[in-house]
Amino acid sequence: MKYLSLIICVFISFQLSAQNAVDKYFSNHLENEKATVVQVSGKLFQYAAAIVPDDLESDEEFPVKDAKSFLSGITSFTLIKIDSLHNSQSEYKRGLNALGDEFEELVRVRDKENKVSILIDETNDVIHEIVALITTEDEFVVAALTGDMRLDQIQDIISKIDSDGMNKVMSGVDVSLEDMKVYPNPATADSQLMIEIPQEMIGGDITVFDLSGNLIQTMKATDVRSELSTDKIAAGQYIVDVNKAGVTLKKKFIVVD
Repeated sequence: MKYLSLIICVFISFQLSAQNAVDKYFSNHLENEKATVVQVSGKLFQYAAAIVPDDLESDEEFPVKDAKSFLSGITSFTLIKIDSLHNSQSEYKRGLNALGDEFEELVRVRDKENKVSILIDETNDVIHEIVALITTEDEFVVAALTGDMRLDQIQDIISKIDSDGMNKVMSGVDVSLEDMKVYPNPATADSQLMIEIPQEMIGGDITVFDLSGNLIQTMKATDVRSELSTDKIAAGQYIVDVNKAGVTLKKKFIVVD
């Protein structure tokens, strides 16, 4: 009997660890009759990678080797889209608050009532999960992609999200996430931190916060590269926030003694 209990505990632990953010925080919408729900297992992505011929001709939009590698690393994809949700704005805010402790927000775009946030769970430039939260006047979309993905693949993933709301909010925004860099990371307490941003973000505001939301420093982005002195910043984890015209890019960095 004790072995049976152990097996059950292991199985339950595996099930819980296999949950993605949609299952964990937005499961109340999975049974909503008005919702469009898409759930794809990793097996299907692996099958798709296997049937793509290695000798298929590549181009800029479809590099075969990278595509096969990316597909093979995906373990699940879940999307919920609700076209008419009276509290879509509140649900978007609830999602950000729920995900805040586990995920790092990479980008946020705001245009009146339309908002998009892309968040990641990342370790050493390997993305374990990407979550997209999208809301317009009364539409709400949440999507989660899990697996092992490279940080430089994020831009392609975002551009493939199929949502009218996403397209509406992102129209006219041409910002490449991987073009924002913060280095050295970790930085020592007496070094110069270099912040690189896309050309399109020049003229925006650069703000540094600690993880509790306390303001550390703010400056204007006058060039694609800005320097931040860390000599008055205590050891710990911080976030660089670059904002311009409703578009926000964020990067986390660490200061060590």
